[in-house]
Amino acid sequence: MAKKETEKKEKNESTAEKVGSFILKNRIIFLTVIVVVVLGVVGFSVYLKAAESKTAKILEEIEKIEFNLTKGTAGLEEKDLQSYYSKALDGLSKYTDKGGIAGARADLLSAEILFRTAKFSDAKEMYVNAAKKVTGTYLEPICYFNAAVAYEELNDADNAIDCYKKAVESKDFGDPSHALFSIARILQSKSDYIGAKEYYEKTIEKGENDAFASAAKTCIIQMQIDGKVE
Repeated sequence: MAKKETEKKEKNESTAEKVGSFILKNRIIFLTVIVVVVLGVVGFSVYLKAAESKTAKILEEIEKIEFNLTKGTAGLEEKDLQSYYSKALDGLSKYTDKGGIAGARADLLSAEILFRTAKFSDAKEMYVNAAKKVTGTYLEPICYFNAAVAYEELNDADNAIDCYKKAVESKDFGDPSHALFSIARILQSKSDYIGAKEYYEKTIEKGENDAFASAAKTCIIQMQIDGKVE
């Protein structure tokens, strides 16, 4: 009997470790999305150079700031980057009050820098501001997704969930199962097992056979084993 209980405990711990490892791995991936977003906005420049020369000029200046930041910091350690970050943020501050894609571009690059320097409160504000400037575009849900990650770093579960939901609500968001899984994970951490199960099931429905759907199935089974849900 004792042997069976030990085996069951070891199995449960192994399951928890696997899910925990998956979450940690994808937590890092969440952060790399930030860089993709910043680079992705550049594609708008082609259209803007023909349509709005003033906006295109601002985008060009912002791209110069990013280029100088990435070129100048290659190979440097984090402790040596602060002066570069400060200079970049100072340059971007002239454009963060702009509307549209130009302002969003400045907000996103600023948010990336702020996130890298662990200024999560300022970073999430920049992401939310950027989202409001690109309403209805594919960038809006990504901005909210990144804001949610920043809120999580601040241990602000409610606002993190709210931003993940806004990302999922957009038909243009390319990774809904990712956000749904994140919502479920947060709810489970708050001991809202019924709510967590609901969002794990939504993850499975939306993700079908992707990694998040598979992890969601494992989480539901584990909660059932633990007697948290039926």
